Amino acid sequence: MGFKVGMPVLKLKNARSGGKNRGKSKNSGNLRSVLGEAGTERWSATKTLDRSLSDTNEHLGPYSSGVEAYEAIMAEVEEYSEAYKAEHGRGVRKDAVLAFAMIVKPPAEVVNAMTPEERARFFRDSYDTLVELDVLKDDNVRMRERHRDEGGEHEHIVSMAYDGDGRLNGKKVVSLGMFKKLNREFPRRMRAKGWDVEECDVYDQDAVKGMTPEEADAYKAEHRERKARQGLSANEYIALKHAEEAERRAIDAYDMVRQETDLERCGVHVDAQEAYDDAVIEAYAEMEPTRRALKDADKRIAEADEREQAAQESEARTKSLNSQVGLMAVRMNRMMYPDPDEYKRHLWDPAYDSKASIDDFGEFVSRQDETAKRNARQAQANAQEREELARLADDIKVASAEADSVPEKTGWMMGWIRQHAPKAYAAAQNAYEKRLKPVIDRIRNVQQRAHQRRVPTGFDDVADAYEHRFDGDKGLGE
Repeated sequence: MGFKVGMPVLKLKNARSGGKNRGKSKNSGNLRSVLGEAGTERWSATKTLDRSLSDTNEHLGPYSSGVEAYEAIMAEVEEYSEAYKAEHGRGVRKDAVLAFAMIVKPPAEVVNAMTPEERARFFRDSYDTLVELDVLKDDNVRMRERHRDEGGEHEHIVSMAYDGDGRLNGKKVVSLGMFKKLNREFPRRMRAKGWDVEECDVYDQDAVKGMTPEEADAYKAEHRERKARQGLSANEYIALKHAEEAERRAIDAYDMVRQETDLERCGVHVDAQEAYDDAVIEAYAEMEPTRRALKDADKRIAEADEREQAAQESEARTKSLNSQVGLMAVRMNRMMYPDPDEYKRHLWDPAYDSKASIDDFGEFVSRQDETAKRNARQAQANAQEREELARLADDIKVASAEADSVPEKTGWMMGWIRQHAPKAYAAAQNAYEKRLKPVIDRIRNVQQRAHQRRVPTGFDDVADAYEHRFDGDKGLGE
């Protein structure tokens, strides 16, 4: 089974410099205090420290005493500052980051289960990997202490903050790039060396891009909480774990009580569900006339469309016939009277039979015009009726949907509440009134409009039920 290796990093400043923000940052610490805590002095207030085991700690760096390491580092910084000032005109800032400390800390249950040889190999491989990743340089390490007197065995490493150019540059050394190496590259290389080390859970900016806003907020909150834990002292972390354990036990106890209560109320819930099912069936039965009215309205709209289409086809046939008959009459007269003058003279002469033919044709054309006008008026009336029926159908559908939703929301439970919770019944009655009253008003409006157009609605049962809702001793849901 894999495990994660905690590797917190702390920037170290000289406490005697008296910087304005000294001691306020969770990411920086007092150089002398950190060295004294890691070295043989063991300036630690951690409650898990067992000083009887301090003699078993192993000293692997140039200095084992934190005080000696501090004096040597300050002398080294003073010499560096003078050289830097001669070259750049100013020395090292008083609040500059001089070094950084890191801890290689596998889980106590994992490291304690290893043999002494396995533990030695694990910390040796860890240190070598940090050097390979350029997180540490042997020349810059001033202390390397392996503690066995405080929980699981772990290793403290203190290194000067020299960058690749040999300058004290804590901002560049302890950077986001370093943490990416510790969280991603370190576990991969340790796995290549035979250790089942898992990658640490860190904030992944690319992962947030594919999340919903709610998922991204939850992911960021979890990361902030985990980061806050990393800034806690050992005593604070122990207190937090104890509080979480107490909270977990309280939640378990609450869940047990809630389950027992749920079992006691199980019978009531079953009865309520059955009442709800009956109310839904009854509501669908009441809405059946409304659905039939909607179906009838749709049928009438379709019939109106068919009549309009027939009228348009009749008008088109009439126009075609008029054109054909008129053209035939002209051709016949032209054939009877080829000469234009003769054609004009005899065309209107009552003595010729052709005049009667022309009159009959004129009467025919007049009748066709009246038929076309009548068809046009009928088409306009059909269009108006279809629009009115469409609006009426929409109103019926809206009112139907609203009336259909009332029993599902509140009505089914009123009878039970009235019997078992009288005080809650008044509030529920008020909510029921506000929910159903606007629906009934819409039903009445649709009924009035449908009555004017002689269209059945099927809302009578719903409206009457609302008007007589207080008759008898039944609750709203019964």
